[in-house]
Amino acid sequence: MKKNIMTEGTPWKHVVKFALPVLLGSLLQQLYNTVDTIIVGNYLVLE
Repeated sequence: MKKNIMTEGTPWKHVVKFALPVLLGSLLQQLYNTVDTIIVGNYLVLE
C-alpha cells in the first residue's frame, strides 16, 4: 500500500487531491437540498 506523504512534492497537487472529495460532497449535498426544496415546494402549492 502506497502512503501519501503530504510534506513531500508539490503542495498544490496535495491540496487538490485533498479538496476534490470535499467539493464533490458539498456539490452533491447542495443538489440534494435543491431537489428536496423543489419537491416540497410543489407539494405545498398543491395543498
